[in-house]
Amino acid sequence: MPPESFFFDQVLTYKNNNGSYTASPSLKTGQHVPLSRILTKLFNLEGMLEKAASYMNDKNGTLLSDFKDGSLWEKKLRNLRLVKIRVSNLYLFQ
Repeated sequence: MPPESFFFDQVLTYKNNNGSYTASPSLKTGQHVPLSRILTKLFNLEGMLEKAASYMNDKNGTLLSDFKDGSLWEKKLRNLRLVKIRVSNLYLFQ
């Protein structure tokens, strides 16, 4: 599944040409694969949608929505006596 490209900035690049400088604009790009395309491919696999639906129904509302909902995380917080933890997103650009 090829990633989609997008532009997020434009900068000037300076080039020395025998003592004189030339400025030319260049675009900075990034790439990502939309989650909707990943999920579409995943659930188009044979039997995957039915397995996911069955798993969700078997949990009766006790399904974890995030790793912070788990008992291991709660135990870690009690042991470390942390008041607030922030998990931030990481963006990589080329």
